[in-house]
Amino acid sequence: TLLMMLILAVGGAESRKKTEEPQIAAAPVEPVRFEAPLPRAKPAITPKLIRTAQLCGELARVVESRQLPGLLERTAKLLEASGIIVWIADPDGHELRPAMSYGYSDQAVAKMGGIPRDASNAAAAAYRSAEVRTVVGDGAANGAVIVPLMTGDGCIGVMSAEMKGGSEKDESSRALATIFAAQLATLVSPPAAAASAR
Repeated sequence: TLLMMLILAVGGAESRKKTEEPQIAAAPVEPVRFEAPLPRAKPAITPKLIRTAQLCGELARVVESRQLPGLLERTAKLLEASGIIVWIADPDGHELRPAMSYGYSDQAVAKMGGIPRDASNAAAAAYRSAEVRTVVGDGAANGAVIVPLMTGDGCIGVMSAEMKGGSEKDESSRALATIFAAQLATLVSPPAAAASAR
């Protein structure tokens, strides 16, 4: 009997101890989320970019001057330009003269004559600064983008493109004009260089 009473006393004390202990609830486990940044979508290669690459490849392979008019026409179409004139500096660098053109008659180009280096127009400014210049068009006249022709000897002239529909304000049009000017600069040489070569 004593043994039974002892067992009951010890068991009752332990059960009271368990009920008196505070019940600590386990905190819910949050699922781990890995929010990796989504990869940036690659821009699509546009048909205009493909045609630009093809045209630059053809400009790089020019061997005869009779190839240039057709290539200049395609350049104008890609730029959405109504006309293009490539101006080259004279041996002293005092004046720009038209070397080749598209979209203008020979008479119109002849009437333009030369552009003095210190003239207050966009072509002379682009030549002096060796930076792109833009003429914003309005309802009555087209705009223009003028890009310097750069070589290892510096700026040897400019390419002016008469733009239609306000495309002279478009950054991609200015970038394309710069690409084409870089290609054309390899095809033309200033008179000073030609004279020294002779």
